[in-house]
Amino acid sequence: MAAVVVFEYRSFVGFVVRPSQSLHLRSLFRSFACPPVRVFYLTFIERSLIITIPIHRCIHFVSLSHTYKTEPSKTKTKMYAHAFTALTLLSGLVIAAPTANIIPRQGNACFIVGNEALPGETATVVQQIQDKVTCDANAKTIENVPDVTSGGQTFSQINFAASGQKPMEFATSTFFTAVPLADSNLEAFQDALNVYLATEAGLRSSGGNFGIIKAPKFFLEMQISRIQTARGQPPTDPAQQVDHLRDKVIENNIREDQAVMDQVTQLATQLS
Repeated sequence: MAAVVVFEYRSFVGFVVRPSQSLHLRSLFRSFACPPVRVFYLTFIERSLIITIPIHRCIHFVSLSHTYKTEPSKTKTKMYAHAFTALTLLSGLVIAAPTANIIPRQGNACFIVGNEALPGETATVVQQIQDKVTCDANAKTIENVPDVTSGGQTFSQINFAASGQKPMEFATSTFFTAVPLADSNLEAFQDALNVYLATEAGLRSSGGNFGIIKAPKFFLEMQISRIQTARGQPPTDPAQQVDHLRDKVIENNIREDQAVMDQVTQLATQLS
């Protein structure tokens, strides 16, 4: 049986194949207007090479799952995964590129307005929120990104960039929690975060200045983490815990007043 490793790295999908399969696979990609951008010969996989294609350019990539068949091989393939993250190892006569394990085409989301490749983490976020966010194509907020809505929150109504304030000055005065903390409206905070995440992804997709939105976005995540912690359900993911998010807010602030940063630090200690 032939073995093919399908993997994702940043904005690319890769296939580890035998040289005898290479010409057929590359020809198939070309037929879908999806030329491979790189071919690497691997020294750590005997007599194998790797073909990578950019996800955002391969709009018909999903069709490959019904088309591509590998040739039988008696040679066993061994993968050393330190070079990249293997998502799926498939063995058999028919090798499919499973769409569930590959970041969806970013053009599916209404707030993705450009063709810049998204980082893997951002693309995953897009996948998670795109069904929860709607766009007003007739209204723009930051640069060319459309106004977006999630639940009861619309970005234009909580847009730091239109407030005349510094990003974190606006965030701390707008996204404040209830007393007691556990009584805060978690759904409203999550909807606010969704529209900030969508706007950030839109900026990234068009090569815009997404750096300005990062501090208030991380602040919203910190507030959500504080509420969850106060309710006895602290996030288990270290990247979503209060202390980590506090540090991300401070790290990404842009010339904020020290008093505002001190307020963020103080809030991170108030978890009940």
